[in-house]
Amino acid sequence: ELLRRTAAYTEMAGPCAGGLLVSCTGRGTHLYGESGVETAALRDVLGKDAHFSGWFANGEIGRVGWRSFVHTFTSSLALFPTGK
Repeated sequence: ELLRRTAAYTEMAGPCAGGLLVSCTGRGTHLYGESGVETAALRDVLGKDAHFSGWFANGEIGRVGWRSFVHTFTSSLALFPTGK
């Protein structure tokens, strides 16, 4: 879902310089068995020049429709367009 929405956003808004990725502490190596899986997948969609920062949290804030909620076991991504 994250990759599908990211690809749809870049089609609409253009290339992204990078973003902030906030993931649940239950993800990462606990979920995938290795580190960097989600950021590698995002780089496949956004390109190798996209830069990311982020952290693991015990609850992520993200929108569903027009409302924001605290989610668990998810990743929330904020993308920064290049302005081109």
